[in-house]
Amino acid sequence: MAKGLYTPQICIECSKSFKSVLSLARHLTQTHPLTTKQYFDKHLKSPEDGVCSNCQVQTTFLNLGSGYKKVCGHSCAATIFRAEQNMDSPGWKGRVQITPIEQLNLHLERIGVKDCMNFGIDPGSSAWNTSQTAINKNLAQTFEMTYG
Repeated sequence: MAKGLYTPQICIECSKSFKSVLSLARHLTQTHPLTTKQYFDKHLKSPEDGVCSNCQVQTTFLNLGSGYKKVCGHSCAATIFRAEQNMDSPGWKGRVQITPIEQLNLHLERIGVKDCMNFGIDPGSSAWNTSQTAINKNLAQTFEMTYG
């Protein structure tokens, strides 16, 4: 079946042509003793149609143009989305709930930096104190330049 509501269609039962899926659907119910679901199942349904791609439960028939839903519900749709986005991988916490500092830490961790605050410098070392002093000076200068 051609996709789109307003693409020409042909009734497989009687070979009559129609301007749209809607006219074919009206024809099926008025002329042939078939519902659109029965027609779809008899002539157009493929083995993967009507079965949830996640849990293999039967899905709902939508209409002649769309066929069946691809998944049975929101939980299966979310499961498939999470798998497609690789959201179950380590470090993914859901972008809405994660703070910017946590996002930065995750990014730095992925590239080999242990913590965004010390960049691998031991907090008890003199290098840490030097780096903190430099950071504080830069913050003070930036603040002064920005706010006067």
